[in-house]
Amino acid sequence: AHEVRNPLTVIRGFMQLMQRQMDPMKIQDYLKMVISELDRSNEIIGNFLSLSQNRFLQKDMINLNRIIEEIETLLIAEANHSNIELIIEKDPNLQDLLLNDKEIKQLILNLTRNGMESMSGGGKLYIRTVQLPDAALLEVQDTGHGIPQDKLDQLFEPFYTTKPSGTGLGLAVCLSIVERHQAKIDVKSQESVGTTFTIRFNVQDEASKNAG
Repeated sequence: AHEVRNPLTVIRGFMQLMQRQMDPMKIQDYLKMVISELDRSNEIIGNFLSLSQNRFLQKDMINLNRIIEEIETLLIAEANHSNIELIIEKDPNLQDLLLNDKEIKQLILNLTRNGMESMSGGGKLYIRTVQLPDAALLEVQDTGHGIPQDKLDQLFEPFYTTKPSGTGLGLAVCLSIVERHQAKIDVKSQESVGTTFTIRFNVQDEASKNAG
């Protein structure tokens, strides 16, 4: 409730300023801020909905490489804007998995944005897919400031954040998505070196589900 109230309070303040402001240019600036805060509210509410564990999730046999390709232009644009070199390495032998493409896109976007935010001075962001004999891996690696070891265990807790303006919902949503896909997420980090998130999708389990 506190996280949703914050942007609504900002919106109310700007609307009050607009009532008293006759300068068209300033009104345009206020409207931009109002729209930005509404988008933020919508993102927070969307994150809350994504944390729901019991809702029905439609899944289809789809390739992780294809999902990455569908958002690749967006990822490149965001990386360029943040002065980050994006390196995408897709395993050509990757097997199809039983996935919800919208949720996997959200998972990738959350992890990549998290990585970009850790590289305020620029850096490299890697997105990889790897086919193993019994699993498919999705890796998102950054060369950012890293995460202290004593904070790693709390990373996926809702509302826990190391960012001044963070909601603490991004990684909690990632964990929720991973669990709904019966997958596993692992994080390795070293301060001043970077962080790697690895999601492991069990190919055999997913294939047997599809067959059933």
